[in-house]
Amino acid sequence: MVKDTKLYDLLGVASDADASQLKKAYFRLAQKFNPNLSENKEKFQEINNAYELLKDDAQRALYDKYGLNDMGKAQQVPGDIGSVFEEILKKQSQQYGPQQAQVLVQEVWVTLEQMFNGADVSVQITRQIKCAECKGVGGSTPNCVGKCDQCNGMGIVLARMQQGGRIIQQQIVCPKCNGEKECVKNPRNLCQKCCGKRFSTEQKTHQVRVEPGTADGQQLTLFQEGNWELGAQGDCVIVFKQTNSTFRREEADLFMTKEIGLDEAVCGTSFKLQHLSGEEITVFKGECIGHGQVMCCKGLGMPVKGRIYEHGNLFVTFEVKFPQKISLEVRKLIADALGSEDSRKRINACAELKHDGARNIELTYVDPTQKTKNADSSGQQEYNDHREEGNTQEMQCGAM
Repeated sequence: MVKDTKLYDLLGVASDADASQLKKAYFRLAQKFNPNLSENKEKFQEINNAYELLKDDAQRALYDKYGLNDMGKAQQVPGDIGSVFEEILKKQSQQYGPQQAQVLVQEVWVTLEQMFNGADVSVQITRQIKCAECKGVGGSTPNCVGKCDQCNGMGIVLARMQQGGRIIQQQIVCPKCNGEKECVKNPRNLCQKCCGKRFSTEQKTHQVRVEPGTADGQQLTLFQEGNWELGAQGDCVIVFKQTNSTFRREEADLFMTKEIGLDEAVCGTSFKLQHLSGEEITVFKGECIGHGQVMCCKGLGMPVKGRIYEHGNLFVTFEVKFPQKISLEVRKLIADALGSEDSRKRINACAELKHDGARNIELTYVDPTQKTKNADSSGQQEYNDHREEGNTQEMQCGAM
């Protein structure tokens, strides 16, 4: 009889599942909760712990017998669950090898012009390095450092946590040695410079290359230029971030908006453009242009990364600015030049409205996002109050 099924439920299998079913469930969940994504690390750790226990027949038998909630008493049972979980920790520590230092992430803001042409930029990084005084030991002498007694030299411990409505046990980094597996046992022997932290802080400047066609959010890894942790110098990841620009970028294409007058919309227009390359370009269109129309300048977009001689396109969206008022003389000229016989009649009728029995309504601007409600909420509330009053009177009559 299985006392606890929480680990089986976590893997989505029955308590009598065989080894192949456990393995399939584990790999299915590992694909769903990718451990390389930060938001999945905690969930994947739970899944991994459950699978590590259940795949071993002896450990699984002990779990079925005692259940998850009684694991806190395991140390009181010699040669039982406590020793089993100690073996699990040792096995996983050996399986995954030495722990790696966390990646140091540094954002660098660059202009779109630098991303187009390529540039060398200076990046100042504040990082942790091995303490020069104690050589990363943390103590005054190497002999004062010994195996951590809280994690027994494994760097990780089991901690009981409440998740939802249940209590689970999960692996965490040892709070005493911070995963180093060793620590200074006597506080009087701590390094005077780093106070036992094993590292000091420095600022270092790097010259990094922004390649032509670099995308917003693109990363560049500087190996062993990150923080010193767990006995090793970690990596630093540079993340390029784009500053605001006249152009909007999507992949290798650029987008911009150009405002033109009504005369330009009818007759065509030309304008000068300061391109990202530094070149001044004249853009023209000799035909009518509609409001909101999108036109393309081929080959004026961003360089395609890895193929710098290939470029995307520049798309221009035209916004026609209409005049607020025009004189009668200009109106007549426009009507004569562009209007038809029917349109001229309508234009003249607008200027000389007559009461011919039809109601005249002048068009005005109202914000279309301000909707008119379809019902009076106050009237609905009065109706509801009236119904409640009527129901109360019926209940009183019924009681009599």
